[in-house]
Amino acid sequence: MIEILLEKIIQESPQHNLFFLWGMPCSGKSTIGKQLATQLDYVFIDLDEHIISKEQKTIAQIFQDEGEAFFRMMETHYLNGIIIENAKENAKENAKENINKKIIIATGGGTPCYNENRFEMLLNGFCIFLETDLDILISRIENDKKNIRPLFINKTNQEIKELISNLYKKRILYYEKAHFTYIFA
Repeated sequence: MIEILLEKIIQESPQHNLFFLWGMPCSGKSTIGKQLATQLDYVFIDLDEHIISKEQKTIAQIFQDEGEAFFRMMETHYLNGIIIENAKENAKENAKENINKKIIIATGGGTPCYNENRFEMLLNGFCIFLETDLDILISRIENDKKNIRPLFINKTNQEIKELISNLYKKRILYYEKAHFTYIFA
């Protein structure tokens, strides 16, 4: 299933150290990212988990306590931190051994859509859009009881369907700017 993505990343690895996975909530960014990183022996970072670790709060708590606009600013801050840290680390490593650390980053669903994040990712790495059928996304969100995303808290199944459809219409304009699109059948 991920063989095409593995080949594409290997092909792009000489030019890129950072690989960003873009897509809707529940599109498989974290799952696929972990698999790719394991098979390629790259570092894996889930941006949402990174934020949770640094802030000691869930994404839902941040949304509730501070609001979405604050979260988006924080998301940009941590994304830029990863990009800058990777550049510094690779500059040191490159000077020593000519070896660059490769990282696969699962972004949040909205990450490419806010605060010029997509430009930073497109400029500093290789971006892959994981396009997943809307019905699959809706089913995954409705059945994901342990990891309720802030945008879907207290929503009925019908409201989730409408929200996913509307989000997709807005976000596809950003996702389509990725360097590569992988379509899940």
